[in-house]
Amino acid sequence: MQKYIDYGLESLSELETLKLILSFCGNKKVSDLAVRLLNHYGSIGNIFKTDVKIILKDNDINRQSAVLLRLITVISRLYHMDRENIQNIGSTESASYFLKNYYIGVSEEKIAVIAMNDDFSIKAYSFLSSGTNMSVSLSCHDISKFTLSHDANIIIISHNHPFGSAEPSENDISITRRVIHALKNINITLIDHIIVGQYECFSMREHFSDTLFARIADYGYKYNIHK
Repeated sequence: MQKYIDYGLESLSELETLKLILSFCGNKKVSDLAVRLLNHYGSIGNIFKTDVKIILKDNDINRQSAVLLRLITVISRLYHMDRENIQNIGSTESASYFLKNYYIGVSEEKIAVIAMNDDFSIKAYSFLSSGTNMSVSLSCHDISKFTLSHDANIIIISHNHPFGSAEPSENDISITRRVIHALKNINITLIDHIIVGQYECFSMREHFSDTLFARIADYGYKYNIHK
C-alpha cells in the first residue's frame, strides 16, 4: 500500500495492484490468491470483466472481493459517462464514442437504446435486455415502449460483441431490418444500429445506407458511406 501512496498506481505491477485490491476485503493468503487469479484469467482486465458467480467458484476468495472486483468496471463506466456528459449525438463518431463508454465492463451481450429529439439531443438511454440471443418481438416491444415513454421520435439501438469483432452477423442484419419496419409503423425512426465490439464499433447506417436504411431519413445524422 505504501508504494501506491508514495508513487501512484503506475508504480505497481498487475500482480501488486490485484494484491492491493484483495487486501481490503480480508482474504487469506492474498499473494497466492492473486497469482492464481492472474494465471487463470490471464490479466487483471479479464478478472474485472468476469461475472461475480464465476469468480466465487474459487473457494479462497470471499464475496466482498468478488463483488469489489466486478464493481471496479461498473464504477468506471459511471465515472466515464458522468465525466463526458454527452448531451447530443449527431454522427456515427459521437454515437460510437458514447456507446464505447456505456459498454465499459459489460461482459455479456446487451441491447441498449438511446432516445433522442430530431436535433439529436439525448432524452434518455438504457440497457433493455441481456443475453446471447435477441428476441425480435421482445426487443421491438421494449424499444417502442421506452422511446414513447420519453416522448422521443429518433433512436439509436446498439448491442455488443464483448469478446469479438464488431462485424454484424446475418441475424444482426435481419433483426435491424425488422426493427426498422416495426418502428416506422409507429413513427419512430431508427437512425442507426451500432455494434460495439471488443476493439471497434460498426455502424449499420454507414455500411448499409443504400439497402437497410435506403428509405430512412437521416435528419442530418453524419456518417460515411461504405460501398
